[in-house]
Amino acid sequence: MDVILKRFNRNNRLAFPTLLICLAMITGCGTGTGPNVPPADNAPTQPVFTVENTVTEVVAEVEHSQNDNGLPDGVSVDESGNKQLDDIPYDIWFEKPLALVKPEDLRIQESTGLAAASNSTAVPSTTGQPPELNSTAPNKNPSADDWGSVISPTQLEEEVTRISISLGSYLNQLGSYNRSLGEISEESEALIATALVASQVNETFRWKEQAFVLADCGARLVAQSAEAGRASFKAAQVPLQQIHSVLNGEAVSLDHELDQSVKFSERVDRGAIMYRMESAFDWLAKNIDSEGKLKSEQKVAEREAAILAMLGKIIDSPGYPSTEESGYHEQAAGFFTTAAEMKTAIQSENFNQFRTHLDRLEKHCSDCHADYRFE
Repeated sequence: MDVILKRFNRNNRLAFPTLLICLAMITGCGTGTGPNVPPADNAPTQPVFTVENTVTEVVAEVEHSQNDNGLPDGVSVDESGNKQLDDIPYDIWFEKPLALVKPEDLRIQESTGLAAASNSTAVPSTTGQPPELNSTAPNKNPSADDWGSVISPTQLEEEVTRISISLGSYLNQLGSYNRSLGEISEESEALIATALVASQVNETFRWKEQAFVLADCGARLVAQSAEAGRASFKAAQVPLQQIHSVLNGEAVSLDHELDQSVKFSERVDRGAIMYRMESAFDWLAKNIDSEGKLKSEQKVAEREAAILAMLGKIIDSPGYPSTEESGYHEQAAGFFTTAAEMKTAIQSENFNQFRTHLDRLEKHCSDCHADYRFE
């Protein structure tokens, strides 16, 4: 429950019923049996007086009330300097990136400074067909042509922007940094994966030439997130600022040699990017629950499906444990193919096919995790 509303309910158990009775009396006044007289055309509009509006106003008044310590009523500071409302922490922190930065929030505004217009020269596929993949064929490192059919440059740009916003929310204060080390690591691993894919697509776009710089920034953030504390927090600000600079179109020079290898198993933690796969799946399952929502959220849904296909292809790359086993490869390749087909269903606004493929994705995950464990 919201902290302010909790305090209001606690302090006003008697006042609230009294308020309701008064409102009922006010509503009943002036309801005689005389004829109804319509208001004149130029009569002023009467404000709507509702219980909800009244409660909101009272809560706002309570919110502004403060105690002698300059804090809202009911809030105290314990010996450790933490603010408490009774036994409830007064400072609330977000636990997951998508609780703060949802996929639909990525309708990017120029005022953010991170979303300059894309210069992508990519031409969308006119076939509408997912990339071909034989689930029994041996896995191999994807080529540039492969990636171009999986995810578009625009979708890559939007995903990196999403990650930068999420990382910024975790790194804006020492407290949020210390509480979010796991999330910072997961988002940074997703940044490495996305940047490496971006470096391999054929099309040119705004920051493609600095894709390896973004991957390097992600790797340094992963390293910094291994330890809490002010020193790590301050060190993490450097790669974060470099990410912002790259997305703003600025050239970033590093003081060390840039790793330009694209072997995913050596640079991307497979278990960490599965959290991004989970968040994409959960968003699709929760938000695309009707034909109408598929149409209204088509662009976002297509992007999340493309992310699933991209990451599904990465986790089947050579070098990861178990990728040479036929059971693992069959499930991973099946996941990728199903995600690509789901993206096609979204493009054609076929809701039934979308749900079918979403269910198949869930089964691939369940069957794979029943036999394999990922750290």
